Parts: sequence; C-alpha cells; structure tokens
Amino acid sequence: MKKRRIAQAALLTAYCVPFAFLAVSGDAAFGTMLFYAVLLLGFALLGWLALKTGSPALLFPGSLLSSACSCVAAKLTGLAPMGEYFKPLTSYSLIAAISIAAVAIHGVAALLLTKRKRAGVRRMHGSSPQMDGKI
Repeated sequence: MKKRRIAQAALLTAYCVPFAFLAVSGDAAFGTMLFYAVLLLGFALLGWLALKTGSPALLFPGSLLSSACSCVAAKLTGLAPMGEYFKPLTSYSLIAAISIAAVAIHGVAALLLTKRKRAGVRRMHGSSPQMDGKI
C-alpha cells in the first residue's frame, strides 16, 4: 500500500511539468511544432503510468495540476501574448485551450476507465444479466 501511495505522489509530481506552456513557448521561440509532440507524449506517458499504477482517478486532477502550472509559468516568465503568431489566439489563450482539451480528454478517460472497472467488479460478483444461451 505504501509503494502505491509513493507511486501516486510521484505521478502527481510529474504532472507539475507545465506541458502546455513548454509547447507554446517552444513553438514561439524556435518556430517548430516538435514541442507539441513532446506535450502529447508527456500526457500519454503520464496517462499510461496512471493506468499501470491502478490510479486512473489521478488523470483528471493531474491534468488540472499541469494546467495550473502552465498558467503560472506563463505569468511568471512574462510570456508575450504574440497574437500575431498564434492567430486567432494569443499565447495565453492557446495555453488555456490546450489545457482545457487535456483536462477534458483525461477527465473522460478517467470516467470511462472507472465505469469499466466498476462494471468488471459487478460481473465478477454475478450481478450481470444472464444470457439465455442466445448470442
């Protein structure tokens, strides 16, 4: 039980990386979309780790934590709005859009996985409807 708590704490700590800020900032500084791939890989890896540790409930709060860290990092670094570069969005609204999308995707994934897990538990205990031999 203690190892699982440590793994969950480490996972939430890893979610503190401001992925959306790093992607937008890297795109603005270097003019490459490669940083968005890093964002996707980072979130995919953290999601996979949440599933492997048996903690799908951490997907949603972890995404919220990363979003908050991205907003704070943008504010503290004084990231320029760059409305002309990220048309029609500014850098701040792009960070917000990416963060909202990540929170929504991870929230839906956590909800579906939790429902699937509960349905599997119900089937194991015999509460699923009986099939009358029909396929």
